[in-house]
This record gives sequence, C-alpha cells and structure tokens, in this order.
Amino acid sequence: MIQPLIDDGWSKGMIVGVVQNRKTSYFPFGSLGDQQGSKPDENSVFEIGSVTKVFTSIVLADMAAKGELSLDDPIAKHAPKDWGLSEGGSRSISLQSLASHTSGLPFVPANFWKEGDKIFDPNVGGKRWREFSSRQFREYFARPVPPIGPKGSYVYSNLGAGLLGHLLERAGECRLDDLIEDRICVPLGMKDTLFILDPSGPGHNVDGMPVNFWPIGDSAIGGAFALRSTCADLLKFAAATLEPERTSMEKALSLARQPRIDINELEKTALGWKVNKYGVVYTSGATGGFRCSMFLHLKTRTAVVLLANTQVGGVTGGRAALFDGLGGSLLNVVLGAPPIEVSFPSPASIDAEKLADYPGYYSPEDGASDPSFPIRVEKDALITVGPGGVEARLWPAAEDVFFTRAYLAELKFRRGEDGKVIGLDLDFEGRKARLKRWDKKPE
Repeated sequence: MIQPLIDDGWSKGMIVGVVQNRKTSYFPFGSLGDQQGSKPDENSVFEIGSVTKVFTSIVLADMAAKGELSLDDPIAKHAPKDWGLSEGGSRSISLQSLASHTSGLPFVPANFWKEGDKIFDPNVGGKRWREFSSRQFREYFARPVPPIGPKGSYVYSNLGAGLLGHLLERAGECRLDDLIEDRICVPLGMKDTLFILDPSGPGHNVDGMPVNFWPIGDSAIGGAFALRSTCADLLKFAAATLEPERTSMEKALSLARQPRIDINELEKTALGWKVNKYGVVYTSGATGGFRCSMFLHLKTRTAVVLLANTQVGGVTGGRAALFDGLGGSLLNVVLGAPPIEVSFPSPASIDAEKLADYPGYYSPEDGASDPSFPIRVEKDALITVGPGGVEARLWPAAEDVFFTRAYLAELKFRRGEDGKVIGLDLDFEGRKARLKRWDKKPE
C-alpha cells in the first residue's frame, strides 16, 4: 500500500508504526530527502502539524483532572484583561469547546493573513503560523461582532486550538511546550517530542519540492501546529491512550478520548481527537512539508501511526483527505479487515518534446476570466497556477490527460482536426468546465 506512493512520487519518505498486543513494529519507506539518501526510521523527527492539538487538549484534561481549572471555564477567565472579554454573553466560550472544535470560532481569524499573501503557498503559511501574536488575538476579539458560528456544533478551528494553548500557558504560568513535556512526554517516556527539535530531513510540498520548516518562533498559536516528534514517541503515546490505566495519566488520557459532540452520523468529536462509531480514535495533521496520522482501535488495543516528509495530497481539498483514508486503511489491514480503497493516480511517461503542444491560456470561450488556467513548460514539466496564485505541476496520466497532486483535478486536452490542442475539459473537485485555448491571455 505504501511503496507505490513512494514509487509514484507522492512522498519522498514515510514510516509506519504499529502497536498490537503491546508489541511495536516499524516499516520505513523511501528516504529522508537528505543528501545522504538516508531511510527514515522510528527515531527520525517529523513535523506533526495538527496532531499537536491532541497534546494541547490533554494538557487541558490533565489540568482539569488535577483541579487546576475546569473544562467549563470561560475563556475570559484566563485571557488577558485588555482583550475586553466578559464571562457571559455571546463570547462566553469554554475551554473544552476550544479543544472539541465546538466554540464556533473560524478556521483562522481574518487577521491571520496579510495583504498579498498566497494563502496556499506552504512557505507563506509557515511564516504566518510562526508570527501569530497575542496582539492578533486581542485585535480579533476587539471587533464589535467577531465572526463566531453556532456554538455547540462542530467547526474545525485552528484559531480555537491555538487560543487554547495560549490560555493554558497563562493558567499554568509556563510555556506550552514545557507543559506538554512535563505533563505528557516525561511521564510517558517520550524524549523526542518537542517544539524546538530539528526535523531529520527536509519537508516537501505536494510536488516533491523542498519547503521551509514551520518552527514555533514567537507564535501564540503553537498549540495548534508546532510539535515535532518521532514514530517511536507517537507509538508510546498511542499505547498509553489505548491503555491509560497502565500509566500515571489515566484520568487525563481517558477524559481526552471521551466522545462529546456529533460531527456527523459516523463521527464524534473528543478533546483533540475524533472518535467514530467503530471504536476508532484518530487524528491527523500537516504542515507545509509533512503529514502525520494516528488511528487507534480501542477494543483490540491496536494503533497505526503514519508519518510522511511530504505534504501528501496538498493543503486542502479532496485529495488531502486521502492521507487520512490511507491511515484508516492501514489500520484495517493490521486488524485483518479489507483495506479501504484509496486512489492515488500513477503518473505516466511522456515525451518531453510533446509538452510543447499544451502551453497557452485556457478559459471559457466567451472570454470570461473564471475558470482560467495559464499553462507553460518549465524544466520538462507542465506548470499551471492554481487557487491562491500558487503554481502547481500537471502530471501526465494518459495521452492528453493530466492531473494535479494538490487537488482532485483532471485536465483532458482537446485537439482539432489538424491535431493541434484547441482546449481542455476540466474537472476540478467535481466542478466541470469546458475551456478554450488562447495563445495570449484574453483581455
């Protein structure tokens, strides 16, 4: 299941870890992408992105279990006074609602991005994550009517998880990375899970190009994204979550995995985790150059951890969700069940000279600007500009058919009677369009 993804360029390297019957196994694939071509192993350090949110949530659970705060505390109780929050009214958001993504806060605040940002560029995204400040929290809540959705319903929020980490720092009078280390990593013997560790090799964007790391910097929202870890450490964490009674953290680990609010008919949200009706507890995360997922089956005390040094599937959209499907499928296989079908297309070979057939501007025949795809050849590859102005490579799938790795997008080029390309049929995340080829950009 994994080796074809390495062979087809979906990731430079991956490592799978399994804990079953209290035994651990590791399966490395590909390379770390370093100059030596080293293989990843259980001690290789990766960015784990939003898996950080589970650790932040367990700090909350631990503090609640020890009576240091309450899950139901309103955020105003722990926020700086100059944020102007009150403990009642429409802004009375609880700490546990931040951990369970039921606060109604948006994915990111409106003041996260700066003017001119290419929001799907992993290097730009990393810069904004590590620069986000307490001042930006204050500015956000200073608005007369912050864009808060219905409380009590599931809305995934990086803002909420980052805010939780910031408030826990204030409540614990300690940096969040120290809280995570002291309350989780030390008790569980996790020596390589920290904000400040250097990854063992470069991260890569969806097309396999190296990208910048996402270090914590002075970020006030590190609780949403900033941990680095290893497969060995994450398996220790998974094993502890499967059998919390065997640890000194039983109350916190049990509290965190407890189902709370329905997400849909299949899933419920917990504190940081998701839980489905089959008894699977899971989470996933990504940065600009890495992906991570953890799937735990409580009844059989089995877990699978998957780490990749590439942003498999891209930032968002239907293709990005395939990585989570892969983790669930691996768990099925370990449990002896049929794998979940997860489709990653294989690139086909193409004569580099034939690429000259495709460059041009592709947009509707009436000259409308949307959708519009400028296509050019660069270093024996077709390049276009995708959402947010970010460049993406078009990979050949068959004759005159190409796909992108970042989205569920397929482009079928059309030829005229003379054999020249005259347009393309586009299927982008289920949206279909028939486009004409223009030699120059339509006015």
